[in-house]
Amino acid sequence: MTSNLEDFWRVDVHVDGIVWCVRSARPYLSVTMLDEVLVLLHRRIEPVYRADHSLLLDLRASPLVNQGEWSSGALLHHRRRLVRGFRRAGLLVQSPEPADPIPRTIGPDFPEIQLFRDPDRARGAMRLSRGVPSQALG
Repeated sequence: MTSNLEDFWRVDVHVDGIVWCVRSARPYLSVTMLDEVLVLLHRRIEPVYRADHSLLLDLRASPLVNQGEWSSGALLHHRRRLVRGFRRAGLLVQSPEPADPIPRTIGPDFPEIQLFRDPDRARGAMRLSRGVPSQALG
């Protein structure tokens, strides 16, 4: 693998039980690079005890892509592995297009993926009661 996760994602575990993954503005240069980075993201969050956490993928800084947003396609490909076992899951986006699909439940072991535009609303919906201090994974 040639990609560095920190160039594309910052991963923090918050005291309220949210694993908040923030996408940077750096563009993926290929589908292969995107796939590599999503594998690295999965490895970074793998140690988290998912039954006690929510996953929020903050995509607001993600660059726009004019090729049918192949990053969305790859994210959908990796979605099952990324969200499996989390209590809640969500996508935080800048302003979704009207044609963007609304995420749905993908099975009994997977949470429904909610779509948010407002970070406070996302935090409120994803929050779980926890007593562990916020920390960065890495």
